[in-house]
Order: sequence, then C-alpha cells, then structure tokens
Amino acid sequence: MNFIINAFKAEESRDKILGVLLSELSKISNYKKFNNDIIEGIFLNKRIKTLAIEHPRMHTSMNRLRLKNKKNNFPIIEVFFDHFLAKNWESFSNEPYDIFAARIHNVLIKNLTVLPNSTISKFPEILSKSWLDNYKTIEGVHTIIRKLTHASRVGVNSEESIFDLMENYSTFQNDFMYFMKDIEKETFVNFEITELQQKIYA
Repeated sequence: MNFIINAFKAEESRDKILGVLLSELSKISNYKKFNNDIIEGIFLNKRIKTLAIEHPRMHTSMNRLRLKNKKNNFPIIEVFFDHFLAKNWESFSNEPYDIFAARIHNVLIKNLTVLPNSTISKFPEILSKSWLDNYKTIEGVHTIIRKLTHASRVGVNSEESIFDLMENYSTFQNDFMYFMKDIEKETFVNFEITELQQKIYA
C-alpha cells in the first residue's frame, strides 16, 4: 500500500492527497460525489498502481521474498518502497518529513466522514499522528505488515518478509531507487473521467 509515494506525487493539493488516500484505503464506486481534484487524486493512485504492477524492479523485489505469492508480495513491497522513501525523504523533497506527515494526517482527520466505517475499523492506526512515522524504521515496517496481516490484506505468514528486508536491505533499496527514478520521470497529466474509466476502476 503506497500511501507515502502516492501522497508525495499528489504534491500539495489537499484534495488530490485525499483522492489518492481514499483510493488506496477503500474501493470507490461513486465518483459523482467528489470534486475534480479528488477524482484526479483517485486516478493518480490508479496510474501509480499500474506503473508499480508493471515495473521490472517491483517484480525483482517481489521475487526476492521467501513467500512466493504475488497477491501477498505486491502490497508488502509497496510498504518496503514507502519505507525507503520515508528513510531517504530529504533526497526527494525539500519539505521536512515531519511536516509532510502532519499534513497528510490533517487531510485524513478533516475528511473522516468520507471514509467507510469498515476502513476505519480495519485501519484505526491512520487516526494516529504517528502513523506515518512507522515507515521510517524497520521496526515500524514490521508493525505495518503485522497490521496488514490482521486486516487480511496480506497472507498469514507475511510477517516473515521483515527478515527478507533485513537480509537484503541494500538490494531492496536499490530496486526502490530505480523505481522512484521512473516515477519521478512520469508525467501524470489530468485524467479525463469517463464512464468507461469509472467501470474499469470501480
């Protein structure tokens, strides 16, 4: 789940940030209730997700995990990549990470009413101010993966992936750096929201 990479690419638009977070946390079926910037954020998330699924370094990282289950491994590597962005934040942004994290938390807290109750019950940690701080450390990454396991987002044995991260830390980080180079080069233009796109991404 690429919360940090998505929010980073949404830049400073609060509504785009809300859109990418909504899309990452829940399934969006009705676009008409959102404004254009939120919708753009939703489709930004979909575009980043598509790029990640297709990216060779994502597949290299997934194959490095001891558990050979692509459905489970993809969200785990997303968490790893968010960790490396948080850890190397100053290489990608002039904004201090603490200020960025507080800004993302503020967007969520001010828009709790648009989040499904099921999402809040599965991911209550998003209400915490220190939520995004977990991504900065290996211990925090372990906590995130454990919570994803409990929320049934990944398989029951996925916590073992933290050992893969520790044993192959530099190679995972290298994969992330190549991935981020391509993400930064990508031009995310405004999406035309059509009925066909709504059907595809609903």
